[in-house]
Amino acid sequence: MTPELYNVDLYTYLNPNLADVRVPLLSAGNWGGAGLHLRGNVEGWLGVGSTQKHLKILTREDGTRYHVQADNRQVAVDYIADWIAGTALR
Repeated sequence: MTPELYNVDLYTYLNPNLADVRVPLLSAGNWGGAGLHLRGNVEGWLGVGSTQKHLKILTREDGTRYHVQADNRQVAVDYIADWIAGTALR
């Protein structure tokens, strides 16, 4: 469906311009698994205007068990800590 078939204000609200996003981004996608939507992760990562962005893609072998492990939480914690310290990916 094209935007003309929707309420334009609602469509615009629900589909923001990703290039306007300037905050650091950590996106995780799952290659071959059903847990995370890979296409949306990649398209979102490509479209975001932030200069501080990181894309992590998990494979089928490590996807399901890897992204739910408590020790993988450290990836996000380290990313946020780097951002706060001003040393996040550039």
